[in-house]
Amino acid sequence: MDKVTDYIMEIPSGMSHDECNRIEAYYRNTTTWDDSKFANDKKRLNTKESRKRVIMKDQWIYKGGKYYDQLKEGFNRAGIEYTKIHSKINMMGMSPFRINWYEKGGFMDKHTDNIHHSHGQQWGYPHITILLFLNDEYEGGEFELCDGEYTANAEKGSFITFPSNFMYPHEVKKVTEGERFTVMVWIA
Repeated sequence: MDKVTDYIMEIPSGMSHDECNRIEAYYRNTTTWDDSKFANDKKRLNTKESRKRVIMKDQWIYKGGKYYDQLKEGFNRAGIEYTKIHSKINMMGMSPFRINWYEKGGFMDKHTDNIHHSHGQQWGYPHITILLFLNDEYEGGEFELCDGEYTANAEKGSFITFPSNFMYPHEVKKVTEGERFTVMVWIA
């Protein structure tokens, strides 16, 4: 029987450091950031409730946005690599991209990505989550999955792909130094 961690795939050097630097610099300097908020099955939590679960800023990147095409190409490559091994997944569509900015003290509490229509996806529940690490010049901020059974390497330009369901709880530990930038997408 397979282990749950067998369905987590890291793709090192999936995007060049130069591309990552350009994307980070552009969005850091030109984008209006929102404080990220958690939602439960009934509503989006208010800011005070959310800050117990996440301290992060985010911004959505939609089709036509700066670097959208490069990000889409990278996420497609990562998804194709994943589906070569896990062939029961068909990539039918993807959500808009969310860029995440964790400043010192930022974190995201353990959660799963079993969501539907809350972030723009139009093809039903997501099958996989893909995360791109734009930088690695920070301390703390570890990305842990499966109740700590798996910790991502989180190197600049690498992707991590995993199923978007209850078996893959994940979290971002508190950033203790520097700033952490990632971009994520859900694939249905």
